[in-house]
Amino acid sequence: MFYGHTHYDQFMVYYDMDDPKRRPFHFNWISPSLTTYDFLNPAFRIYEIDGGYQGATYTVKSAQTYFANVTEANMKNKEPEWVLSYDTADHYQMTDFSPQSWSDLSDKLWTNTTMFRDYVRHFYRNHYNNECYTDYKCRYTFVCDIKKGRSYDESFCDHLIR
Repeated sequence: MFYGHTHYDQFMVYYDMDDPKRRPFHFNWISPSLTTYDFLNPAFRIYEIDGGYQGATYTVKSAQTYFANVTEANMKNKEPEWVLSYDTADHYQMTDFSPQSWSDLSDKLWTNTTMFRDYVRHFYRNHYNNECYTDYKCRYTFVCDIKKGRSYDESFCDHLIR
């Protein structure tokens, strides 16, 4: 469910290949890294988990992502300041973090230009000024990467049309 390594702030949805309706059954929440990388600010995410009591679900209740603008700190010759980038549920208007909700979000990213633009900004951790949201091929690549969950199978992206 959680992992990093890509350095980007992203997610992937996995679908049941045996289900004709392609039911989402799992997702990966890929956290940004504290490591600065080409055109990436350091960032981290704090998760609140429902747990520690009898009958707990151990599901994510909330998640907030913070970043520090290294360029700004360097220009001012000051320590980086950690600021809230976004609260996942609030920003993406999610009522829960189920696989279906993540799949629904990926569909919204395809149809809602403003939300997609914010996703790309978060993906690059508030640093990279990418105008990808206006380019069909770039947008397709972002959303398809979320949906396919397997690098070789773009059949989950067939419904993404201009």
